[in-house]
Amino acid sequence: MRITGKVTVIEFPDKILIYKQHRLCAEYPKPPEDVKNKKFPEDRKGHVYEPKNIKKGCDAETAKLVAVDTCLTTYLDFINSRECRITQKHKFIRDLYRFSKRMSEDLFIKCIGRAIEYRIDTIDDLERIYVRILGLDNHPSDQFRKKPRKRKAVRTSYDLIPSVEEDLQALRNAIEKTKKTPQE
Repeated sequence: MRITGKVTVIEFPDKILIYKQHRLCAEYPKPPEDVKNKKFPEDRKGHVYEPKNIKKGCDAETAKLVAVDTCLTTYLDFINSRECRITQKHKFIRDLYRFSKRMSEDLFIKCIGRAIEYRIDTIDDLERIYVRILGLDNHPSDQFRKKPRKRKAVRTSYDLIPSVEEDLQALRNAIEKTKKTPQE
């Protein structure tokens, strides 16, 4: 049924009524106030319009992580702060919970302690900390074995190549000569 023209909408605590020229055209039940981003009513079949942006929260995972130790409260406060670079905080917290299930609580608490100290905000870095704590640089598990990154060679010393050093010395001598000779 398509309604065109001027209508009157009356909102009650439990329903919405739409009238056109004092005749009831449509009536819709309202969801409870705590229902957000969910289909309503759930038993309704053939519902054409569904919420397209259903957000997955992380409240359950946060509660389970905080129950492990108090240091996790500090870490989660850091993750939720503006200082942290993470844009998808809920996804990170869900990933952190999954990461915690892969190891013992004591080892996880040690990882989080170091993560707080060094301001770690990626799961990959937490996995590296985990491997370092275990003392295994070559961890046998595939989930922690990654392909080595190709890094560009960086010169750590400031030694110059001999030909460049000679050119630099010649340039310095030319500058000294121009300073000594009076300009006309």
